[in-house]
Amino acid sequence: MQVIVSPAIGFCYGVKLALEGVLSHSRPGRIFTLGPLIHNPRVVEELKEKGIGAVQSLEELQPGDTIVISAQGVRKEILEEAIKLKIKILDLTCPELRRTREQMLKAEKEGYQVLFLGDRGHSEVESLLSFSPAFRIISAAELPAFPLSQRIALFSQSTQDSETLSALARLLVPEVLELRVFNTICFATRQRQNTLRKILPEVEGVVVVGGKNSANTRRLTEIAISGEKKAWHVESASELQPEWFQGVLKVGVASGASTPQETVDEVVERLKSF
Repeated sequence: MQVIVSPAIGFCYGVKLALEGVLSHSRPGRIFTLGPLIHNPRVVEELKEKGIGAVQSLEELQPGDTIVISAQGVRKEILEEAIKLKIKILDLTCPELRRTREQMLKAEKEGYQVLFLGDRGHSEVESLLSFSPAFRIISAAELPAFPLSQRIALFSQSTQDSETLSALARLLVPEVLELRVFNTICFATRQRQNTLRKILPEVEGVVVVGGKNSANTRRLTEIAISGEKKAWHVESASELQPEWFQGVLKVGVASGASTPQETVDEVVERLKSF
């Protein structure tokens, strides 16, 4: 079986910055991440071994503790509450998400109705939408009954599919007088999606490597399936089963933005052993 690896693998820029930031943190006292720092169980466990635990709420902390904000950001009210509780904040929100937040606030100030394409409940989406009660989440399916203004600024979750964003923009054009589309899908996500689409014609199936709770990794799996290919989403090489690949001569490998290079290498080596 031939294995074709997508060239877009390894940590994205935002994840690298977050990991470097938390590992270089030198202030004294206890330090915790609010939820997982990144959506990768292996990395979360490695951080725990280094004394950097994870909590689910600020109530688990004491004054003087440090809370680490992940690359995906956190809701505005949580930042405000941490300050009230005298909890130190190490904010490692991805620079691209900070820029998106600034653009959304600026568009609102300029009189645009700010719409956002994203997954409800996702931490990045919850964070960005929390900075103004006027920000609204939308999908193509909801558009017919959606109350639109005539000046729209459309933004997207960083891990959305670019084709989904384009389709929504096309639907909005005949409905409004002015539409500004901000392509806030991050470069790493676009690169991973584009390179996967390029290798799809060459393979019969795709192994997508990354956390099961990672939105950008799930999106890669969806792209493979929409390309009428077999797709397997795994977090580690140990999950791979030889019987999955019976009759498969060429298999592709892609990975999410929070998947370590070594995890991808281990998957490739196991595939080659079948």
